[in-house]
Amino acid sequence: MSTIESAKQLGYALSSEELEMGMRSLAVPVMDSREDCVGAMSVSAFSGRYSPGELVEAALPILKDAAEELGKTL
Repeated sequence: MSTIESAKQLGYALSSEELEMGMRSLAVPVMDSREDCVGAMSVSAFSGRYSPGELVEAALPILKDAAEELGKTL
């Protein structure tokens, strides 16, 4: 499965030190009222503080809620 297919299936994308050493990022799509993807919302953290699983566990519910609320306004 490709990275894009995996992100679509999971509903999020995780980057672990791919953009910068020592940084992990988690992103979710922002969907408008027609369910079109109009953007993304992300969070980054120092890799020494969160493992990939810990970042997903800590940030994913917050990101999903925030993206959903933003999408309602679009």
